[in-house]
Amino acid sequence: MLRQVNLRKVWSHEAYKFTPWLAEHISDLGKSLNLQFEHVETEKTLPHNAGRVDIIARQVPSDEVVVIENQFGVSDDSHCLRLIGYAANADASIIIWVAEEFTQYHVSILEWLNESDDVSVYAVKVVAYHIGEEFAVDFQTVVSPPESPTATSDSGHKTKTMPTLCAEFYRPIKGRLIQRGIEPIGKGGWRGRWRSFHSWLPNACYATRAEDGKAQVFLSIGNRKRFKKLLKYQDEIDSRLPSIVIWTEKDDDGDYEWHRIIVQCDHSFSLTAPEQELEITRQWMVENLVLLRDVLQPYLDQIREEEKTSANS
Repeated sequence: MLRQVNLRKVWSHEAYKFTPWLAEHISDLGKSLNLQFEHVETEKTLPHNAGRVDIIARQVPSDEVVVIENQFGVSDDSHCLRLIGYAANADASIIIWVAEEFTQYHVSILEWLNESDDVSVYAVKVVAYHIGEEFAVDFQTVVSPPESPTATSDSGHKTKTMPTLCAEFYRPIKGRLIQRGIEPIGKGGWRGRWRSFHSWLPNACYATRAEDGKAQVFLSIGNRKRFKKLLKYQDEIDSRLPSIVIWTEKDDDGDYEWHRIIVQCDHSFSLTAPEQELEITRQWMVENLVLLRDVLQPYLDQIREEEKTSANS
């Protein structure tokens, strides 16, 4: 007969007993969230005197940093603050908070954090049962990212805000682009309907735009001289890109803050469209940003080498 018990009845100490057990059974936690972990470390000391995180790992195959904070009892402000601090100083993309119970206050904080596609946040309730002399553990997801199929919390039928719609649209895109070698720009990157990605050339970035009715991927360059160099190869570049290619040059009136090479989707869409339609646009955006990178990156690398040579001469 199953009999639920307090975690302290199974593990006598949170840090010395429960954390090591959770690390050893990290695959079970991962299965409950449809995630897979590797390079698992416990009690990892973080820089900037940020303390020691309970568990830190890597998500497979995206290689994103995962921070896990576990606790006995009901969620509290102390663990909440530490979790956010650990995530910031570990540059984590995935945050997991494991506890016996979660207050609605802390659930609301985690759901709010999930409105940003910079981080995926999970709250997992852990329940222990005695079965005779043995025990079993059940992981129950309380909070998960909007795109995750494991979410069990219900926020009702509220109208979603634009930041939430954008986060839900972009969250799957980010992971797919990372797998294709395109790194998002973290702090200081574009948000809302826009997202920016590294080109590894100063003052230049790849980017996406998801306005209602219009989807674009493009290269933005804040340097006229570099843009002029690319213009010399316009016909060659256009021939390797889809039919709708737009070159926008910053003019003297400042109508454009950046020079841009834009690839525009030929079908319209809405951020409030059904998931199936959003997925079509996501796939278009990923494939065309990868194509844009593959076409333009050799030219950008050449510009970087030319500037480096000129600086050293």
